Amino acid sequence: MSRIIQCNTDVLRIKPSEAVSWYATAQSEKSHTIKLEDEDGHVYIDTEIQSIDLSKSVTGSFITPPKSNGKVQKYTLTFGNCISYITDSANLDDDEATTLVSTFQYACEDSATDPNDPNYDYNDLFFAITFYTRKG
Repeated sequence: MSRIIQCNTDVLRIKPSEAVSWYATAQSEKSHTIKLEDEDGHVYIDTEIQSIDLSKSVTGSFITPPKSNGKVQKYTLTFGNCISYITDSANLDDDEATTLVSTFQYACEDSATDPNDPNYDYNDLFFAITFYTRKG
């Protein structure tokens, strides 16, 4: 179920050595930044997008670093110029109910930064990030 979050950050927990891909687009006159950083301060996503009609998008991918203890790492996701977002997630499982792919999606709102235009349509920035438990 979707939930509205009244801030511009989220914390994701990602296992070591997972393949990650992401996608973002916007339809806002404002420029939006997206940053993903682990708890050790390493930055994996640091991008900016501005588009008024979804004509631009940015994508990327990376492999999360291995950890000797296999510990799940916390990553902070920050959306610049957004004051709230709606988020939801979906998993794809195999026949043994083992999760193979997890996707988190975010629809962000920036209108409260302009009190004269509070439209709250949650279409200003869209971001999706997918984690693959198996690679290769």
